[in-house]
Amino acid sequence: MEPKSWAAPPGFKWVAIRMTVDLGACDHVLNPDTCPVDLKKLGLIKMTQAVLEGVTYGSASGHPLTNEGEVEISAFTPEGHEIKITLQMVGVTKPLLAVRKICAAGNRVVFDDEAPGSYIEDKASGARTAISKEDGTYAVWVWVMVPEEASRKNNPFNGLEFVDQEELVEFNVTGFTRLAAN
Repeated sequence: MEPKSWAAPPGFKWVAIRMTVDLGACDHVLNPDTCPVDLKKLGLIKMTQAVLEGVTYGSASGHPLTNEGEVEISAFTPEGHEIKITLQMVGVTKPLLAVRKICAAGNRVVFDDEAPGSYIEDKASGARTAISKEDGTYAVWVWVMVPEEASRKNNPFNGLEFVDQEELVEFNVTGFTRLAAN
């Protein structure tokens, strides 16, 4: 279910993606085959120099993972902040946000079990995005607007989930006027 205060235009819908915040990841990564959005069908995956050079990443288990391209997405946090993320397409189990890249983009990442909890803070604006802790893993939920025909309805998602608004933090977005990503 899409956030109630964010109306998607006809033919589009909101998709929630849970992205694990990872201290060990060197780049933001997503598996194009398990994503609830068919990025290949949309033609969003770009060929990069890394693909041409056969760049691989090391997995936590030590196995090489081949870079299959790159996608840039515009997403929204539950707090209503628009974020731009460049993701490398890699055969990972779940989407990962690299703390290294988050910090390099002018943010600080705080992990804390006490109030106000864990968050990503934009150092320039002070805007914060909550990091949830679920089953010992820290994650950020982002919402992406996609054409309905590009969503995968019967995919096992392998680490990605569709969720109802009630399962996320409460949305506190009123008067939200941005209806579509660029």
